[in-house]
Amino acid sequence: MNIKKLLLVMLLLFSFATYARDCATEFENKNYEKALVECTQEAEENDKVAQYNLARMYDDGEGIEQDKQKALYWYTKAAENSESNAQNNLAVMYDKGDGVEQDKQKAAYWYTKAAENSESNAQNNLAAMYDKGDGIEQDKQKALYWYTKAAEQGDSSAQYNLAVMYDDGEGIKQDKINAEYWYIKAAEQGHPGAHYNLAFMYDKGDGVKQNKSLANNYLKQSCELGFEKACNKLKNNPMI
Repeated sequence: MNIKKLLLVMLLLFSFATYARDCATEFENKNYEKALVECTQEAEENDKVAQYNLARMYDDGEGIEQDKQKALYWYTKAAENSESNAQNNLAVMYDKGDGVEQDKQKAAYWYTKAAENSESNAQNNLAAMYDKGDGIEQDKQKALYWYTKAAEQGDSSAQYNLAVMYDDGEGIKQDKINAEYWYIKAAEQGHPGAHYNLAFMYDKGDGVKQNKSLANNYLKQSCELGFEKACNKLKNNPMI
């Protein structure tokens, strides 16, 4: 291959690589009119990221008219291509009956697919289904497993939910040390419920060393984060 041909091949490859990123680039830059064109073309060529981005545009009505059926279609295409965010969003649609007939079995199926692909929101959502027996058979051990997976990835909701499981000992062995640990992890990320529950643990010395001052600090932080129960507690019956 001579130099001219080599340069031509390199130019074509570069152009293709640039084109392949057009959908994501335009979407991230909120150039939705261009994103719609690029994402549609790339999605039709079976690009799973483009399929996911296009679904989000239709789902949220970002720059285009909201269309839940088209969102469902493209989430499904991306989900079938193992795009974990699409799998989770598709599960949410079935879980909530958002633009589609509610179907808890399909929700659990797609949450599981996304959870197995390490999508933390899906792991937390799947755990919640098992925790409550929401449309599927209740299974506290599976709830514990998936909450833990999500919590270890830094999902604050999962950290809080996991802490509650250990705190209450509902379906699993009660463990106040683990409850405190995960409440603190969630609180560090600004979870108001975690602050609130820590306040009560320290106020009563419930599995931890009693510390009224720390309890009051957590209660104040919970209130500052907009947790109404904490604000009412401070107003009507302050801990100290």
